[in-house]
Amino acid sequence: AHQWFGDAVTEREWGHLWLSEGFATYFEALWTRHAFGDSAFRAEMARTRVEIIRDPVISRPVIDSGQADLMRLLNTNSYQKGGWTLHMLRLLVGDSAFFHGIRDYYAAHRDGNALTDDLMRAVENRAGVKLGWFFDQWLRRPGVPSPSSDWRYDPASRRVTLEIVQPTQFFAPYRFPLTVDVIDAAGAVHRVHVDIPAEPSTRVTLPLDLGARPRNIVLDPDVELLADFRVAR
Repeated sequence: AHQWFGDAVTEREWGHLWLSEGFATYFEALWTRHAFGDSAFRAEMARTRVEIIRDPVISRPVIDSGQADLMRLLNTNSYQKGGWTLHMLRLLVGDSAFFHGIRDYYAAHRDGNALTDDLMRAVENRAGVKLGWFFDQWLRRPGVPSPSSDWRYDPASRRVTLEIVQPTQFFAPYRFPLTVDVIDAAGAVHRVHVDIPAEPSTRVTLPLDLGARPRNIVLDPDVELLADFRVAR
């Protein structure tokens, strides 16, 4: 799993090193899920997410064409963040488009070279959607989103309004899908999926009819988003 793409399809330019190392990292994680289950997989993704956030190289993009010292590209951007980008891509387009797109990419470039746009086009063809925004956001710009959240319950409407704030002092806001678990007063879990636009602040009313104030709101319960979350109240 680790060596497959690094040896069979290699990047045409060093700045696209993540095409080797990101695949190696993520396919190892998928093997963990296959061998040890979803909990082990989520734990591994959570661990690598922390490594990415804590590494100063986060201030540089994954496709780092400005880095003259090629050995410095062997970092958490190329490995862990590259792997995380594949994780989010798979969740965005679904397993069928993701894995069929990878097979197409592999078949087209086996024993040869490729660039990031080659992978993007292969997945786009299978998914039927344009993915330029996704690849630009996660690979060609530095950083990760750092969303903080707040929420309020309105007894009159029996609804929860969630506010997501993305600070802009370091990086521009990100666009991303977000899974939210609402734990109601009885302890039952209600799952909602919302799309967060690339705005400094987003307020959304969750489509749930709740008879009382919920116990808690949990963001990204299944470790699906590369973000430095601020704990919701």
